[in-house]
Amino acid sequence: MTPAQALLSKVDRVDTQPASIKRLSAEKALSDFEDHLDWLLVRHVKKPHNDLYRAQMCFRRLTTFRTTAEFTNFLRTNLEVAVPHFKQLANEIRRVKGKTHANLMANSRGVTDYIFDLKGICEPLEQKKNPSYEFLTGGKSYHTHSFRLFLASRGLAYGSKLFDSKINLESRVAQVLSVFALRQAMELKFRRLVGVEIRNQKNATPRLRHDFHYEFIVNHPHFYKFVAVKFDVLKIIYEWANEVVHQAYVPDIWQLDYAHSICDGLFRPQEVKPGKAWSIYNAVEIRQLDQLRQEFAAEFYAEYRHGFWGMYWEDPEAVVK
Repeated sequence: MTPAQALLSKVDRVDTQPASIKRLSAEKALSDFEDHLDWLLVRHVKKPHNDLYRAQMCFRRLTTFRTTAEFTNFLRTNLEVAVPHFKQLANEIRRVKGKTHANLMANSRGVTDYIFDLKGICEPLEQKKNPSYEFLTGGKSYHTHSFRLFLASRGLAYGSKLFDSKINLESRVAQVLSVFALRQAMELKFRRLVGVEIRNQKNATPRLRHDFHYEFIVNHPHFYKFVAVKFDVLKIIYEWANEVVHQAYVPDIWQLDYAHSICDGLFRPQEVKPGKAWSIYNAVEIRQLDQLRQEFAAEFYAEYRHGFWGMYWEDPEAVVK
């Protein structure tokens, strides 16, 4: 039995576990699996890559590869991203001494997703060196039925009415909805990094493309300084999230963890030196705000020539320099 199969059997809630699994401690199952991942990492990832390269490979929209080397780099990079994020989950499971087994079972969904998602990375990578290698038997579906998302939407609406709501979503649906929320948060943040409200005589807003503000930032990087994250990495995640939103496929579990760890630098306030001014929006700085607004207005009027529109300045969610 491979380390992946042993850990998967350990989190299985059926009563037909073999005696060898019942005797296996949660800590042993976790550590054996981590050791195996470390072994694979040493064999296949010779040097770490920067976030831009990792994001380009991890969140790539095309799943076809022109060369074997390109496919191998894709596998290596995903392994490089997945292993440390699984270790974070494992450390959280071990956080309370004596509670490892209980915490493992409480996090069984996440552990299970890591195991199945890693199968598609580890097996083709190691089988290049050892054709008989097997990480895990079996697999999981990455397809999300539309009716499941509808049921989740209805469940969220119903749960919002309850004082003590315990909303329990199917694992795959929860992951897809997580990307929906991430994309929405990023889209809202980009709109508020411009700080312009547009309305007509009837107080209605224009039907802008969902990425209108985002594209403005892409084309005007000189106005912005992203303090804790590089915008070119955010750009990759935003476009990946758009694809997931429209296709509703289930992402690999480490894609969610990695995307959140990167996007944290867009939303989380940064510490400042003692005596310096602090702002809840100091993850982004804006230079030449007046010029930024003039250029945004010019781009809007060039594209939306119908109707009469007024521009209202709002304080942007950023520190203005």
